[in-house]
Amino acid sequence: VSHGISKREDGGIVEIIGRRENGMLFFEVIDNGPGFGKERLAEIEQSLSHSFSENRELHKGKSFGLYNIARRLKLHYGENYGLEINRMDNKTQVRLRFPDV
Repeated sequence: VSHGISKREDGGIVEIIGRRENGMLFFEVIDNGPGFGKERLAEIEQSLSHSFSENRELHKGKSFGLYNIARRLKLHYGENYGLEINRMDNKTQVRLRFPDV
């Protein structure tokens, strides 16, 4: 698995946390890799809000991984579910949210 922490000499840390809360499941992936700059994070957030055809034109040649995960969760479970990305204390957090069925 290619991941941002692979660029760190000390290897870095990846945490995966899962929990149930109020009829929902949350999975968080947190790492201390280099993360996203503010501009790149804004691009990713904008990408997550676009349709597939819009993204295809906007991001030719770039990865669709996060977008695919977000869209699959929304298509399968509804618009209230998906993923969000946060940068905090030199760590990146990707949080997945879907119903506990």
